[in-house]
Amino acid sequence: MGLWCAVEVVGWLYIAATAAATMALLAMLFANGEAVMIAATAAIITGNLIIALYVIGVVLTLTWYYQSTRNLHAMRVKVGYSPLWAMLWFLIPIASLWKPYGVTAELWTASSNPDEWRKNREPSLLRWWWGLFLVGAVLSKVADLFLKNPSPDDVTGSAFLIPGLACMAVSGVLFVRIGRRISLRQRDLVRSNYRCAPAENAPSWAD
Repeated sequence: MGLWCAVEVVGWLYIAATAAATMALLAMLFANGEAVMIAATAAIITGNLIIALYVIGVVLTLTWYYQSTRNLHAMRVKVGYSPLWAMLWFLIPIASLWKPYGVTAELWTASSNPDEWRKNREPSLLRWWWGLFLVGAVLSKVADLFLKNPSPDDVTGSAFLIPGLACMAVSGVLFVRIGRRISLRQRDLVRSNYRCAPAENAPSWAD
């Protein structure tokens, strides 16, 4: 399933690394002695892994948004976003707080029912996904402020970071479900030759 498979693999690795980092931080709070040092080392390693996977995931996911929106345009489904803007809204400050949700909601409804997609509402699954993502991002930012100058006895940063990472992990699981549904539905539309979609515009996962 091509591009989406790559997004999903990186997504699951990111979720696993985030869960591991959360467990390591919890161990640092409740362990003592040598166990604290082991947990701290694990937290550093998983933290670096999270950053690397996040960067790779962003590139792959934005490419997927571009291709998925392009597929709908190729099938003459009149969604409100161009393929380019489907990517750019994720990168523009302030607007990135709500526009990516709108892009994803349109992809979901238009891919599920392209003939009457404007009459359909996106499921609560999408609202949970985006809400948890925003909460996780805010908690992680607050944690960064405390972790810039940490003190040995101050656990405030970890108190924000642990639930932040947990929210991001759950949000990641929900996004995998959302993206898989959109990708499979678009694959079915292309294979059924919906509105005679040009072969050259078929998604890479349709092979």
